[in-house]
Amino acid sequence: MPKNDLIYIPIEIEHFLSLILGKQSTHGLTGFHQRSIWIKILKRLFRHFEKYVEANFLSDKRHEQQVYNSLAKLKKSIKSGANEVEITAILFELCFLLLGNIPDHWRKKTINRPEYFALDRFRTLHYSESPKQKAELIIKTYIEPELTRNDKRGKDAETIWLKYLRFHNKHHSHAEFVRWFKENYKNEYEELFV
Repeated sequence: MPKNDLIYIPIEIEHFLSLILGKQSTHGLTGFHQRSIWIKILKRLFRHFEKYVEANFLSDKRHEQQVYNSLAKLKKSIKSGANEVEITAILFELCFLLLGNIPDHWRKKTINRPEYFALDRFRTLHYSESPKQKAELIIKTYIEPELTRNDKRGKDAETIWLKYLRFHNKHHSHAEFVRWFKENYKNEYEELFV
């Protein structure tokens, strides 16, 4: 088997793929594999990524068309078994589009001015959280890791968890829980959201 037909998959990539594709299908990937195995994984990863874009991406029609055109190019590249250089370039194109736009320095002599890095001519990337998402982040950050502790942090986590359950079961209000958390755990709230 020619050496250039082998691809090395590091443990970090196996872990990343396990998050996306599940541990069952990715366990033991670390090491050298035939390129054809890697292409199969890329095809599967792409199918999942497409679904994530459809479920999470919303923008103006022009921007959506640009992103979906880039996805189509990426799909074609992966299906054809294109080399990593082509796939990487298309992935960066997609990343730039998801940040707002592809930079255009075609005629510029200098490309490293701070204003050239802003991709906000047509749109701005902005993340926001609903009260439910904020509540989930509070739970993931301050409750899940601390509940098994037998010290003050464990007691705080238990208190927060009980308050969350009370607000959720009684009022079905994530907003009230987030408001309570902000008032009673100001520093922790600011660490997460300010």
